[in-house]
Amino acid sequence: MGYTLSGGTVTAMRPDDQKAYFEFLQELRRESDRGLALIGGAFLDEKLAAILAEFFASESLGLLHGKNAPLGNFSARIETCFALGLIEEGERNECDCIRRIRNEFAHKLVGTSFKQQRIVDLCKNLKSPLPDGPDAHPPRFQFENAVIAMSSRLFYRPQYVAMEKREAKQWIDPAQVGWRRTADELPPDDMPVIAFGPVFRKQP
Repeated sequence: MGYTLSGGTVTAMRPDDQKAYFEFLQELRRESDRGLALIGGAFLDEKLAAILAEFFASESLGLLHGKNAPLGNFSARIETCFALGLIEEGERNECDCIRRIRNEFAHKLVGTSFKQQRIVDLCKNLKSPLPDGPDAHPPRFQFENAVIAMSSRLFYRPQYVAMEKREAKQWIDPAQVGWRRTADELPPDDMPVIAFGPVFRKQP
């Protein structure tokens, strides 16, 4: 029995994007268990980076890429996207579960598959809707389904987020911050100041 994935994001894709996306999914299905976990996780990781890049002020891109970038890993990107309201709570939880499964494959050189009990248990935490419910499908299908669901939901999220892109702001007038000699010019009456001057001590 075959199944089709219905979703507004997929059906509303531009023709070129839809073709490339479906080719990606076909290649994903041909991957080994390890390849599926690593590539599926990497796709979502980079999609979250793209979402943040479209939201951040242009001068902040060093946060996402490069040596010691504070938002250079999957976990940090998930939590930051959620904290900024760029992904929903359910998307955050599903991406984090995918991340944990990805890590199981990434950190063990041999012996990891979707038949391993640790992976089976993690896949039970995935919440993306499944035809006939989760019990009707093996863990690999559950993971693949979650990657498809999340990648289709987030596919055009960077473009939507770009409409709310942050810009560097000037919060304080530079003329209000600086040093001035009160002997030369007194500050305006309504300007708060911190004064520095000689310390006078009472003579003994």
